[in-house]
Amino acid sequence: MSEFLLEIYSEEIPARMQNKAAGDFEKIFLEFFAKQNIKVHEKNVKSFISPRRISLLVSKIDEFQILPETQKIGPKFDANPQAIAGFAKSVGAKQEDLQIIKTDKGAYYAFNSKKTEIPTKEILENNIVALLQKMSNLWPKNMRWLSDKSQTRWVRPIRSILAIFDGKIIDFEFAEIKSGKKTFGHNLLSKKVLTINNFGEYQQKLEENFVIIDQDERKKFIISEIKKIYHEKNLRTVDELDENNSILNEAAGLAEFPQVGIGEIQANFMSLPKEVLILTAKLHQKYFCLEDKKHNLAPYFIFVSNVEINEKIILDNQKVLKARLSDAQFFIQEDLKTPLISRLDDLKNIIFHEKLGTIYDKVKRLENLNKFIAFFIPNANLCMAEKLADLSKSDLNTKCVAELPELQGIVGAYYAKMQGENEELSRAIAEQYLPLGPNSEIPQTPLGSLLALSDKIDTICGLFLVGQKPTSSKDPLALRRAALGIVRIIIQHNISIPLRIITEKSINNFSSKILKSNYPDKNNRELKEIRQTALFEVIEFIVERMKSILKENFNVRADVANVLINDYLHKIKGDKKFDINRLVSKAIFINDFVNKKENSNIIALYKRVVNIVTIEEKKDNKTYDSNPHFLLTNKYEKILYKKIKIIAARFKRLNKAAKYQELFELFAQLEAPLHDFLDNVKVNVEENNVRENRLMILGKIKTLFNAVFDFSKIEIS
Repeated sequence: MSEFLLEIYSEEIPARMQNKAAGDFEKIFLEFFAKQNIKVHEKNVKSFISPRRISLLVSKIDEFQILPETQKIGPKFDANPQAIAGFAKSVGAKQEDLQIIKTDKGAYYAFNSKKTEIPTKEILENNIVALLQKMSNLWPKNMRWLSDKSQTRWVRPIRSILAIFDGKIIDFEFAEIKSGKKTFGHNLLSKKVLTINNFGEYQQKLEENFVIIDQDERKKFIISEIKKIYHEKNLRTVDELDENNSILNEAAGLAEFPQVGIGEIQANFMSLPKEVLILTAKLHQKYFCLEDKKHNLAPYFIFVSNVEINEKIILDNQKVLKARLSDAQFFIQEDLKTPLISRLDDLKNIIFHEKLGTIYDKVKRLENLNKFIAFFIPNANLCMAEKLADLSKSDLNTKCVAELPELQGIVGAYYAKMQGENEELSRAIAEQYLPLGPNSEIPQTPLGSLLALSDKIDTICGLFLVGQKPTSSKDPLALRRAALGIVRIIIQHNISIPLRIITEKSINNFSSKILKSNYPDKNNRELKEIRQTALFEVIEFIVERMKSILKENFNVRADVANVLINDYLHKIKGDKKFDINRLVSKAIFINDFVNKKENSNIIALYKRVVNIVTIEEKKDNKTYDSNPHFLLTNKYEKILYKKIKIIAARFKRLNKAAKYQELFELFAQLEAPLHDFLDNVKVNVEENNVRENRLMILGKIKTLFNAVFDFSKIEIS
């Protein structure tokens, strides 16, 4: 088996682009191998990336590729001589080498190619430029650095290309550079030109010249060095050192031979808000901050260097961080000179959305929505609802948030507390944007939950009203995340809140002026219809998020979740008291019920009932959901109908109270009489009155079950 090694050596590749690029490089070649029928196992294709190079190793690849015997059929036997000659030329043969084959449609010229072997190296030589061109199109940003005639682009100027197959050069030219066996060591620590014959040599020689080619190995090395430091200090990094750590990924992408050092943070900066200090170090300088076991911030930071750490390197990093923190300190001091509440009018100058007006307009809507939603949230202080809205966005025009937009809300909470607002209100300002993702923390306080719900509902309703809905593939304004956040807050805090009522309140909170500016050609009746349409679109959009939550958080089967959610969406126009928590508890119960084998009989009987009734209703073009018209004569139908009437008397009350266990205990009482009825009573008799009576009895059972759950739409194993 053979080995293929490719390296494109260039100037510095931005760290943020590296991970995706490595995956793209690998994918391009895997797709090419599949298309060319070159058998290579996916695990034997590995891409590597560092600040100066992107490489690909393909191991255990056949030296030759077998092309099987094929037959190409050409023009008819009596075709134009020029067409026949053209076909012969296209297959690389003489006309006398062509065969004549007979088919049902007549005689045709054909050419049989023999089974041949082609060197894999030759296939690569013929295609590698096209593959590199394909890769060049996948970089987020490209550069052109060659002559005007050259169309070649790459993320950064290419300086060398290494391409070998079993130690032999794969001969091609790309970006006006001829391929070869040469590469280079670390651009600062080693100026050596290295000659490479195989991957083992490649990896070893680069490491000897201060390059760790494997990005995963660089990450592991950084983690191990960081852990040595914080074990010595009895500290830990603020953020987890895992594959999702953006600073770790960036640090590994900035250094080919990473060295880890520790610096000190001056004592006067430790009084800064923790989040300001951490984000300043993390976002601006790519430093790791440290904390103790009680999550108190420690006066140290860890940095990763591309050269050996010495005293000067440490002092330089401390100096740079000091400058950044001094700026943050100055911004905070300046911001605190102006009370948050005094900044409210300034929000008139910040656009929330071009079709929905300013942040000030949004705050005024939040005042109303907060006061309304507060009634449904236990322990939410109604007296603070309006002031909370007024202060919630005032940090958006502060110097600190202008410098660190990621701190909006957190800065507002800090300023509110420093200016004498109570702890509850300050913390709610900090929590208003939570959760930030599908698994991130949700607001923990009643006021924080209130503001987060109001803010998200207002955003979704407003954007749906003006036609800015997400598509199946694009959600630039993160409305799905906002809807998921609403559902998570309601479920995790067990908030009984009528989704339609609060959505309707939010929809009507948007002024007619906003609607008329977006729909100038619509009259008042049409604008009312737009509000109504948006109302049910928003409800459906939020409730649809329940599917993933029921599956991932409560292990509810997909078919059970789909039936429940579709049923609620069907009923929502008439059910203003829709409660998400009730849906969750019902889904959990139904899921457990369906999964228990002892319930399979009653479900099977119900399905049988639905099949009978549905077929006959379709045939008769009518529904059988009313009471029987005539006296019942058969003992089995009498017993069954009597049991249905007994159950129906209690059914509505139990269903309204969501007492599903008691409801299904009632349904269990139907199992024996229903079984007897179906085994002993013929439904489709000739006497129409008797037939309709029996269909109405079964229709009653279908109606009762469907009011809780339609089991006919799920699979029972």
